[in-house]
Amino acid sequence: MIQRRKFLKQLGIALPGTLLIPSILNSCKKEIDFPTTDWAGKIIIIGAGASGIYSAYILKKYAKNATIEIHEASNTYGGRIRELDGFADFKVELGAEEVHGKNSKWYEIVDSTNATYIDTKNELDFIMLDSTLKDEDEAKNDSDYNKAVTVAESAATYSGAEIDCETFAQNNGVPNRTMHVLNARTGNEYGTSASKLSANGISAEDDLWSSGEQNYNLANRSYYSILNEKYSDIISQINYNSQIIDINYSNETIVLKNQNGSEFFADKVIVTVPIKILKKGDINFIPTIPAEKTNAMNNIGMDSGMKIIIKFSTRFWDANCGSIIGNGVVPEYWYSSKGRGSDPVLTSFIMGDKATYLSTEGTNAINLVLADLDTMFGSGVASGSMLSYHICDWSKEPFIGGSYSYAMNKDIIAHRTTLSKNINKKIYFAGEATHTKGHNSTVHGAIETAENVSKEILDELA
Repeated sequence: MIQRRKFLKQLGIALPGTLLIPSILNSCKKEIDFPTTDWAGKIIIIGAGASGIYSAYILKKYAKNATIEIHEASNTYGGRIRELDGFADFKVELGAEEVHGKNSKWYEIVDSTNATYIDTKNELDFIMLDSTLKDEDEAKNDSDYNKAVTVAESAATYSGAEIDCETFAQNNGVPNRTMHVLNARTGNEYGTSASKLSANGISAEDDLWSSGEQNYNLANRSYYSILNEKYSDIISQINYNSQIIDINYSNETIVLKNQNGSEFFADKVIVTVPIKILKKGDINFIPTIPAEKTNAMNNIGMDSGMKIIIKFSTRFWDANCGSIIGNGVVPEYWYSSKGRGSDPVLTSFIMGDKATYLSTEGTNAINLVLADLDTMFGSGVASGSMLSYHICDWSKEPFIGGSYSYAMNKDIIAHRTTLSKNINKKIYFAGEATHTKGHNSTVHGAIETAENVSKEILDELA
């Protein structure tokens, strides 16, 4: 499949208005020195995603006398980590799926389990060009395809005036017939549409990426099961179905209220909910949070996103297939059972405007996706062999609201930095959208923000 954060700057491809900056990678992740404290106060964490769980883990370890409490609005842990169990002869990832690089705490966590990785060295991508599906070697004979790939790579190195990736592509000669390739490699990959994604913004973020260039897919484990194995003691103590709707930090003791009217009291609060939830105002802060933080939220994007998982009676795609780049309703498919199970399963990966459209179609979305596949593989091939399907529409998840954060403009790092700052050493913010060094929109980025906010609190209390 398309591998996010490929370090395109190393390819040495430049177009007018671009600037190449060499990527500098750390050879290993630096361990954080967390101080211990005897402080016996209370910290409430809002949200039981990766950042919330890992924050609780660190704080319980280094502030043993403190009371650490997680409140989760839904009935399960993991946030945008979720598995589909029982659908096929392997657990299908409905949310986060790839481990991005070895230089991260999340890689260390995964690697400490019995997880094995899928061998991708012989994978071959397929691309729909006009009305013909071609493998990537064939596609490279098409100059319009090469133009789209080159421009997509160059977008991640751009440093000129503010521009979105679609306009950048149009200005650099990508024709409409291969704009879907450009969108798959930029907009869809980064959680939105190319027309909304800032070329300046992704360039700024990719310059800071340091976790490594190789992606890893797990053959025998789900992310969800790894969280449960490593942090079962934390997970067992989560307060589920407790949606915090009010946070009053006007006095020394912070008062929180959930949807049932129950009140909770804390000395410090860590907010780890998705940026869409903050932007919607689902949490009422008293007093109102600073204007600069509201402005930062409004300048960090989070779009519609969904996966449609389809099981077939027979595999009609190439055995070595990685990704399939379509020019219809689905920007990218991948062979999700490869290396995991024998059931023929495809994952449809849809972000941005196409996800918004399919979301409005409800269950009819599966018919549109099957028609798309039939166009690529032959009339009735997909629709005639489908056994079952599952639609995971993250925009309809009430406590998530979409996919993951993306760069709306060139000042994205400044906006993420502002969002990450605490308020009066009482209210703290973590989660992938608050990552300031390029690892936003990833599980390992969420974990790193948990490390950062926990270190900040422990330093204050030590």
